[in-house]
Amino acid sequence: MATDSTQPRPASALALGLAAFALNLFLVSISLTGVAPPATFSVFVASGFFYGFVQILVGLHEYRIGSSFTGIVFGSFGAFWMSTALLVLLQTMGALTFGDAAGPALGLYFVAWTIFTVYLWVGSFTVNRVAWAIFTILLVALVLFDLAQFGLVPIAYGAWVGLLDAVLAWYLSAALVLNELFGRTILPLGSPLIRAGAG
Repeated sequence: MATDSTQPRPASALALGLAAFALNLFLVSISLTGVAPPATFSVFVASGFFYGFVQILVGLHEYRIGSSFTGIVFGSFGAFWMSTALLVLLQTMGALTFGDAAGPALGLYFVAWTIFTVYLWVGSFTVNRVAWAIFTILLVALVLFDLAQFGLVPIAYGAWVGLLDAVLAWYLSAALVLNELFGRTILPLGSPLIRAGAG
């Protein structure tokens, strides 16, 4: 079937996905630093479900326009936020009780996501320097959360690093929006550390 080659390519939804990721990460991190009231973590339950779902939609859209990297990033982390919010909700309702096994169980959960994030981090070398910084700091935060769940470091360590990562994710989201609207670089992103196909 013939297609109309004059139709514009669908716009990317990266800025939306990044904004949703940053908001969820900010809420979780700020609540775990001990600075915000404990109720902040409860607010994350709603945010985790809805903004997690938004990220899944962004991931599906990115697959549709041919970007497998951003597709897997947002699709997977959307599921991560939704599953984390579900765990929090079930624990709050008393429907799920980890008991003494809470640390190791959640630790293994975070270890699995850390392993997954490692190869996304490698892929980020071909994107831009801000994206690479986001994945680098996210990886550090996840490792600290891993260690915290096994009782090796305070959870606030990972939370503070997570806050920094949320700010960077918001920066990248803002850069994508503002640079497009103004038709020039308002917020720089930096060149990729590795050029895809180079060498």
